[in-house]
Amino acid sequence: MSEVIYTFYVENNAIPEDSLTPVIIKMIDITDGSTISVVPSITELSDGFYKFSYTWDSNSSDVGYLLKIDTGDLASNTEATRYITMRIEPTDYLSTTAAAIKSSADSLITSTNQLIDNSNRILNIEHGTWKIEGTELCIYSAGFGSNHPSGTLLIKHELYDENGNPTSVNPFERRQKYYVAP
Repeated sequence: MSEVIYTFYVENNAIPEDSLTPVIIKMIDITDGSTISVVPSITELSDGFYKFSYTWDSNSSDVGYLLKIDTGDLASNTEATRYITMRIEPTDYLSTTAAAIKSSADSLITSTNQLIDNSNRILNIEHGTWKIEGTELCIYSAGFGSNHPSGTLLIKHELYDENGNPTSVNPFERRQKYYVAP
């Protein structure tokens, strides 16, 4: 949910109108024209400026609203100062949208980096050197990626025969003993 603060200005003969009690007298959904019964309250800031806030629910299907505001400016000789109309919509709060995009981008970068690391690990294992040393299978890097220069020990596996005994001949099973993260 994102709270957006909306503002407007009221003046009469180029003089800011203070101490008014503006109210939203009509708020309608732009998709179907239905009237919204619970409307935001308006408060005065200063020097003719007023504000209200509306919380956009990220799960709702809110598209936008048209508002008619009675400024309460009874001294005005024109209807133009007495009533203000505005349109509000969820996209008014760009920083929430930007934060969501940044969060998605950060997540994408993290996932991409993990994918690169995993790809480099696979390349190192597939193109590196595999040696059986005693009863261990030792896998050395091929030099892919900046984290492992060529010939670095990446993984050690203990080798076992089909009866579970350590072996270097015809291994049946390997169990990871040592691993260097990418």
